[in-house]
Amino acid sequence: LYDKGGKRRSFFLCKCDCGNEIVLPGIKLKNGNNKSCGCINTPKYPIDETYFEKIDTKSKAYFLGFLYTDGTVSNSDENIKRVQLSLNTKDKIILKKFRNDLQTNKPIYDLVRKPRKYGNISIPEGRTSTLNISNVKIRNDLIKLGLTPNKTFSMKFPGHRKVSKKFMPHFIRGIFDGDGTIAKSGTSVSVNITSGAQLFLEGLSNCLFNNFNIHSSIIKYSRESKFSADKKSNYWVLNIKAANSQFPHKKFGTGYNHKSFYNLIYNDLEVGLYLARKKEKFEKIYSFSNHEKSNSLFKLKQ
Repeated sequence: LYDKGGKRRSFFLCKCDCGNEIVLPGIKLKNGNNKSCGCINTPKYPIDETYFEKIDTKSKAYFLGFLYTDGTVSNSDENIKRVQLSLNTKDKIILKKFRNDLQTNKPIYDLVRKPRKYGNISIPEGRTSTLNISNVKIRNDLIKLGLTPNKTFSMKFPGHRKVSKKFMPHFIRGIFDGDGTIAKSGTSVSVNITSGAQLFLEGLSNCLFNNFNIHSSIIKYSRESKFSADKKSNYWVLNIKAANSQFPHKKFGTGYNHKSFYNLIYNDLEVGLYLARKKEKFEKIYSFSNHEKSNSLFKLKQ
């Protein structure tokens, strides 16, 4: 082929690590000026891009759990390869801790959504805070850990090769802080985790039972779209049972399975690695703290 100056040049079809293809002259490949298809730019903000190579700390496990629920990764056909974590602004402290762990000074962006109305549906004002991570390696490492694009309905629970038993409680706490709830109605207490991915909750349920002797059940629900009565979507709720069915309620009390779950996710905490409001609500409902854990109810199966 000939370049713009009329000189004969060799051109090559190259495939970038991100999946995109680009045609480059041989001289640019030889001198090493091109490192990517353009998806990698000189980083404006420093960052520890090796952070998610391996889940070997409590914080990595916790933030991976949060990303599984409230995070997104870009599709391969998008120009910017990024990871995004958006939370309610009242939980912005979590994003600050995550940013510090990544050793970056990337700004956290706040967004105020004004009240809106669609037909008869009124949506109140919302305030969210978002941390965008534009880094190809971090994105690819998270995909290897199971955080795939368009994960809402297709993601699966990671095995112990991705998150070891040692760090699994912190990963589960991240999931609970993202999509978990605890509520009391009369004398009934419910501890739930909601997801659009059935396989993910099935894997979580098996992990809780096989490794921590915590019993749960999964219930399927269907709901109409807020904007169209003709459209429905399915979602699943993992319910932590109040009591383990293997033992009489009188032996340990009806809420002891909930307490086992509480001890699992709040034992061995690090500062900033949990949502205080959820932990405090747990303690208010049951009037206990993680200092009261019972070894007979919280054992890691060998």
